[in-house]
Amino acid sequence: DKIAEEYGVDCLYKVENAGTAQDIEAIRAALAARQIMTKDERQFEQLLAAHCAPVLKNRKTANMFHIERDRFHDLAALLRTYQQKLSQKGIDFALFQAECPRVTVFVYQQRRLSLLLQRSDIQAFLSDYGYPSGALSAILQHLDHRLSLCESYPHEIGIFLGFPLY
Repeated sequence: DKIAEEYGVDCLYKVENAGTAQDIEAIRAALAARQIMTKDERQFEQLLAAHCAPVLKNRKTANMFHIERDRFHDLAALLRTYQQKLSQKGIDFALFQAECPRVTVFVYQQRRLSLLLQRSDIQAFLSDYGYPSGALSAILQHLDHRLSLCESYPHEIGIFLGFPLY
């Protein structure tokens, strides 16, 4: 338990001499080899499963969830870790409202969202709100800007989540 608290990991086994130098080195090695999840990784995966399962199972274009910015030790590193893990499945992340106390994690199927945003009716609708056409990164950057301007969600958020235009 002392090791788990100090290193932020859940040990899957108990050792008789918990806290010895050898135990700590074994846990460090397991962490480095990615055999043990950190507490932050476990909590982040729980959020992903609870809020984004349809996206992860390729049944929905995108979803999002909100977290306190300081909930995780290093949110940016955590997102990079999961981007690497899930990019092979075509899943990507965007972090919106990154300077606010409460941030939005946007999880999306990159190909599906790109195809959706290339539709002429969607582009025409989004252009009314100042969205650029073209690169997905520029469109998501503008969405982040729109989120920062609105006290509630901008009307067009449904499009990004895969809801029909009309």
